[in-house]
Amino acid sequence: MRVVLNAVDARSSVQYRAKLAAEMYGAPVSPCVIGHRIDFSHAVVEGLSVLEYNPKSKASIEVQALFRYISREMEAENATV
Repeated sequence: MRVVLNAVDARSSVQYRAKLAAEMYGAPVSPCVIGHRIDFSHAVVEGLSVLEYNPKSKASIEVQALFRYISREMEAENATV
């Protein structure tokens, strides 16, 4: 299990404080962060995922990075079972 920080405002210290709080309780935090991006809102209005709406956007890049991270973590976990 990992905590994924979502809708993070890059100009705020909330990301840092949220990460510290999660780690205080022993919850590992994903190195991938999903920012508060307007493309998520636009994609919802269009009935699309952000990857469909704007595949080259920062939002799409963050989602793809999170997917790769989760995939690697699952592969590593399955290798130890």
